[in-house]
Amino acid sequence: MDKREQLINTYIILLFGVLNLFCNEFNFLAINLRTLLLFAVTFVTFIYYVRQGTGPYNWKKLTRTDWLISGIMIITLICLIYRICTGIADVNQEIVLLAIGVMYFVLHKYEVDIRAVFGVLCISNYIVYAMMLLSYITKGWSSPLIKFLKGNGGATAWLLLGVAVTVLSYCTSRRRKLTVFYGIGMLLGSFLLFMEKNMTAILIIEGLIISLPFIFKPEKRFIKRVIEVFLCFNFLLCNMSLLTGYVEIFKGDITYDLEVSVYMELVLAVAALAFFTLWDKHTTEEDEMDTRLPELLPFFQLVAVVAIIFIGALFAAATRGSSVVLPDVMYKLLSLFILSIAEQNGIFYTIGERYGIVGAVAVMVLLAVIAIYCLRKPMEDTREQKLSKCIMVIYVVQSIFLKQTVLTTPLYAAIIIMYLKGTVEKERNVLDEADNSDTVL
Repeated sequence: MDKREQLINTYIILLFGVLNLFCNEFNFLAINLRTLLLFAVTFVTFIYYVRQGTGPYNWKKLTRTDWLISGIMIITLICLIYRICTGIADVNQEIVLLAIGVMYFVLHKYEVDIRAVFGVLCISNYIVYAMMLLSYITKGWSSPLIKFLKGNGGATAWLLLGVAVTVLSYCTSRRRKLTVFYGIGMLLGSFLLFMEKNMTAILIIEGLIISLPFIFKPEKRFIKRVIEVFLCFNFLLCNMSLLTGYVEIFKGDITYDLEVSVYMELVLAVAALAFFTLWDKHTTEEDEMDTRLPELLPFFQLVAVVAIIFIGALFAAATRGSSVVLPDVMYKLLSLFILSIAEQNGIFYTIGERYGIVGAVAVMVLLAVIAIYCLRKPMEDTREQKLSKCIMVIYVVQSIFLKQTVLTTPLYAAIIIMYLKGTVEKERNVLDEADNSDTVL
């Protein structure tokens, strides 16, 4: 491992591990501490990155993607200078965008193990989970440490990322100790996500779990892990009414409807019975864990179709504005979904409010490009690339519905840059071939 690779690994630990712990409200010159640290760490890493090279940074070999990122950075820098000159104090978004631009030039050349990145993030999340649980148990003792996380409206998106990472890691890990580590993290993160009571975020995780058998190879071990996550996640969700209603330390913080929970648990029991009937029919104890089970895919297809029909029925009820179309229990779920969207400002609202229609269109194009990359050649992707794609899809979906802050945006950006590394490398190889051909001529 050369010095540049060591530098990249250190930066990953700082970004996904250390900076992830700064959730307090401390500001310096109206700039959040986490924003300042993000920019400082990224910029210093880039300086060392260039100095560790064999020569000066070769601007002649910049690809189209490199030039695009450079152009965005220049525009962002102009906006930053303008806001400072006009006396506008809030420049956090501009500094974050500049940091992401520098981050691209730090990460875009090196192959980073996405599973190691997930591991660093999960270790850091455990510490923040402990602080969040303490704030509930002690009625606010650790609240100052997580004030920015809770007060800025970004807790839901941050928890959603943490739960998604642990779900993916638990289902794809092959080491028993790691599965226990990720499983505990998934349960803790899910519980804290349920305490936010955001139905949109919960549905995104449900969609991720159901879609996993169609993304990865349907091996016996993998299918078993997916159904374990599905049952644990939904069983905990069904029992939130009991936890928040009858456990003293959670009373008054959040409430869940007991009637809705009972109906959901009945549906979960039917789904579990159907799956285990198929499992006993198509598997034996002698089967190896890497045995393919494509015959179980129709079950997940059925669950996905039922979920789509159910969500469609909820929207049908929404058009009527009453529970005439659906039973009252389902209409209560619809109300939760509407409230979860109403209390959050998606990325279009946030950027549009600051940069107008131009910013909103730019964000729309960005999300469209990310979505297109996620759809390209899914069968040829490695497992690590598929993991990155899952996070990228979650980013596109939750950006529309949930508020993105400095808590989550740099983390998503780093994962997207790691995935785009292969595309940028192809562009650079084309430039190298062109240079070599010119030399020969």
